[in-house]
Amino acid sequence: MSKGVPHISIDFDGVLHADRYSDWKMPPDGKPVDGALDFVHWLMENELGVSVYTARDLTFPGVARGIRDWLERNHFPLMTVTNLKPLACLFIDDRGYRFEGSFEPIKAFMQQYEGLRPGTWMEDQGLSMKPPEFRSED
Repeated sequence: MSKGVPHISIDFDGVLHADRYSDWKMPPDGKPVDGALDFVHWLMENELGVSVYTARDLTFPGVARGIRDWLERNHFPLMTVTNLKPLACLFIDDRGYRFEGSFEPIKAFMQQYEGLRPGTWMEDQGLSMKPPEFRSED
């Protein structure tokens, strides 16, 4: 990221990579979202910094290289890929909700949709929402 350049951070699965539910341990093989490549080029032509973020575990063997290879294979420009929240002035994500100072609208929004009730999406994917157990050394 260049100092003084506004920075945009774009989610990988569901925003650049059309297959938002692919196996996070496997290299991505889906197609780009329509218009994603042109949008990234437009951002860069307008002198904005651009990076890619993902919820995929980049420490898992082959995951980071797989994303970089996918970006290159699909003619995206060289961009930083991270699974840490970068410093950015705008985040583009298919699962975001803009926080405007109150949690009540978020709760109301979530209660409207069966799949957004706390825990349901993760459970549907066969994942656990339970926090890890911590054992005291005492």
